Amino acid sequence: MLKLASPSDQGGDYNDGNRDKDRNRSERNPVRLWPSLIAAVCHYIAGHTAEPPKYEEIYSRKLVVWTSIIAIGTWASAIFALGAALIFWSQLRDSRQALVAQERAWVFPMEIEVAQNDMPKVGQPFRFQIDYFNTGKQPALDMTFAVDAGVTNPPRNNDLRTVKLRPNITCDDLEPRRGGNLLYPTTTVALKRTGDTGSTRHRVFLSDAIIHWAKDIFIQGCIAFRTMKETKKSAFCFMVLNEGGNGLAVNCPDGNFADE
Repeated sequence: MLKLASPSDQGGDYNDGNRDKDRNRSERNPVRLWPSLIAAVCHYIAGHTAEPPKYEEIYSRKLVVWTSIIAIGTWASAIFALGAALIFWSQLRDSRQALVAQERAWVFPMEIEVAQNDMPKVGQPFRFQIDYFNTGKQPALDMTFAVDAGVTNPPRNNDLRTVKLRPNITCDDLEPRRGGNLLYPTTTVALKRTGDTGSTRHRVFLSDAIIHWAKDIFIQGCIAFRTMKETKKSAFCFMVLNEGGNGLAVNCPDGNFADE
């Protein structure tokens, strides 16, 4: 009897044959071949069109890099040189200022004296004399002066810090005058200048309150001069207080200063 074999009896040979047939069909299918073909063509084109950089391009790139490095180095050197120059200039300026401070003229008023020769009367100006000294090492040239006056309440409990004075602005716009006074360095001989409160910027005349010490007079001033080819100024302020019925000049709590 003839017996037909079933597909299951054929086992692996039947399945292998079917897989070979499916592989052949897929290889002959043009839709599945397109991706591989496109990838191969792109690879081929990229490999044959990318050329190595030419010598001129390499040189140009290197030139740009080195030019940038040189420019940065030049700027850094310039900034460093500028910083060094500023430091040197600052040190030179400080050295000159120190030298000027040691060698220049130093002019200031040593004291103020009451110059009244008669009994004070209401309506009269207050007369005074100021003694100036130069304690520096150089002469003071072209000296010029400015003096102002005012009236204030006496200090409470003899405390000068309680006195209210207007700011000393006598140095404002004051400049040395060519041909002005000359004062050589000395600590013994003073330059004496007299004045009165009737000719100051704020004129002051004696009143009953001033004569009886209910009010005090203060004198502000400034000296401008030249020394070592520089202009310097010294400001001062004195108050005339009651001392046993007589006038006693003392320094104001503020308004005394000088240029360095």
